[in-house]
Amino acid sequence: LNLSSMHSISETKMDALVKMGPESWKGWAEFNMQHITRTFPNYKTSVAGENFNPLIPWSMGCQLVSLNIQSPGAEVWVNDGRFRENGSCGYVLKPNRLIHGRSQASSAMREVTSKIETEFPVIVSLRVLAGNRLPRRSPCKVAKKSSILPFNPRVRVSLYDGMVSDHKNVMPLHHNTKVVKGNGLNPTWNESKTECANFKVLSPSLAMIVFSVWDVQDDGESGTFVGASAVPVSCMRQGYRSVPLFDQNHMRIGMHSFASLLVNARIRAGNETKENEKSIDLPLGETSTNMS
Repeated sequence: LNLSSMHSISETKMDALVKMGPESWKGWAEFNMQHITRTFPNYKTSVAGENFNPLIPWSMGCQLVSLNIQSPGAEVWVNDGRFRENGSCGYVLKPNRLIHGRSQASSAMREVTSKIETEFPVIVSLRVLAGNRLPRRSPCKVAKKSSILPFNPRVRVSLYDGMVSDHKNVMPLHHNTKVVKGNGLNPTWNESKTECANFKVLSPSLAMIVFSVWDVQDDGESGTFVGASAVPVSCMRQGYRSVPLFDQNHMRIGMHSFASLLVNARIRAGNETKENEKSIDLPLGETSTNMS
């Protein structure tokens, strides 16, 4: 195919290629080392305002991934967090393994079955400790009387990982904190090491962590959206970090100007046991402005 042409693939065709197995999407990743590919949502999802997981085409080296940006949701938060990595200029460099493929050193060490080099997994532990100035949702009218419902915040921490062995790996993993009753100004969760989110990240150069806050009125409901922030795993720093929260339009204005979460992040090699665990720093990208 012509190297100067851009190839467009719909969401339906992309999903079909993924389900064909690892050899199919690895071949697509190798194809995108010398070609430009654009993916776009199909007609049905565009009308319904739905989105597909952008980690799927990113994992295959696709350069342009179109989303229904008018529909707020986790996929749009992931996209927003990915490009804030480079100052929101609109461009982020792909991982080296998706640009240049397997290095000569790694090729000599083991049999080469693909030009795409395999990453070493890491384990990310995230303790949600507290929140600060979380924006209250608007008052509602109940029985023709204005009443303000109590603010009961809960945090959901989600991992969106890249594709490694099969398409099931891109299904997001979730961790929910407990609900803090009636305190949105300075809620405290103070999760212990046994209660916190522990994710094994198979593709650290592409994976994203999403922090989202929800106002839960009943135990059975998912809650009303309060704020969210997405952080690339490759840009995370260890220790106690402040995570700024953004509104549905990915902005920090009005009541979201000072909203944030306090978390404790730890990263260790994926093959380390708890008896011999060792924290590591990820030299995978520039420090993100999402976590300070």
